[in-house]
Amino acid sequence: MSTFSGRYSGRPLVCLLECYVLWAIDELGEEQAEILEEMAPGLRSVYHATGEWPDVIVAAMRWPNDMPRRVQEAWARNLKLERGRPASNPQRFAEAFVDDNFVR
Repeated sequence: MSTFSGRYSGRPLVCLLECYVLWAIDELGEEQAEILEEMAPGLRSVYHATGEWPDVIVAAMRWPNDMPRRVQEAWARNLKLERGRPASNPQRFAEAFVDDNFVR
């Protein structure tokens, strides 16, 4: 997870949503994944949900079960649009995806 800079100040869920996006596109770092696994019991308690941390995020956001596929399709479109340009940055994609779809 990124440090809680100004982007995340007072909005810890934004960081979790970005981690979910990175997880869905198989770009979540090992260290981040370990931290989220350790956080899973607390997340289950806070959001009154069951399962692993991605399941808790889905429940908290009331997302459909096919959300990973939807994120993957958006990532694939992003990669296709950037063909011939410098490689897409997964973190920037996650931030933009969250901003465009979930943050008001």
